[in-house]
This record gives sequence, structure tokens and C-alpha cells, in this order.
Amino acid sequence: MADHDPLPKPKPPTGGGALFVLALFACIAIGFLLGQATIGFLVGTALGIAINLWLARRDWG
Repeated sequence: MADHDPLPKPKPPTGGGALFVLALFACIAIGFLLGQATIGFLVGTALGIAINLWLARRDWG
């Protein structure tokens, strides 16, 4: 008789913290160059959250 696990092993979740910080810093830098660092911060935050939500949704389903 073969000895096997009936349930598949779940894959580890994807971390999105680095992508959040990368999006945030990139947008702040672009905003700073355009003279709108605060808008760059807000856009980077929104983009980072969107990336993390996309990664979480991909991991859940």
C-alpha cells in the first residue's frame, strides 16, 4: 500500500510588503520630481494597497 497524504499541501502565501514599499517609494519619487510629493504618496499608497489586495485574492482562490 502506498503511503500518501490525501490532502494537497497548501502553497505558502505571497508576501506583498516589499511591493507595497516599492510602489510607495516610486510614486513619491515621481511626485517629488513633478513637484507633487503628497499626491505621489497618496497614489503610491493606493497602488500598494491594490497590489496587495490582488495578491491576497490570488492566494485565496
